[in-house]
Amino acid sequence: MFCGITPREAKELCDRTRPGPVAELPERPGVPAYEVWRQRIASAFGAGVSA
Repeated sequence: MFCGITPREAKELCDRTRPGPVAELPERPGVPAYEVWRQRIASAFGAGVSA
């Protein structure tokens, strides 16, 4: 368990929130894609993850 979810749920969360393979996303110019991904994952934990 990691943060109350199984490894499979963590993988599904990462897959679901991962942005496309670009350095920046058009909707978030200037913010690296990995930071958007990190924020999406953090938001999922803040909202109570449902993988």
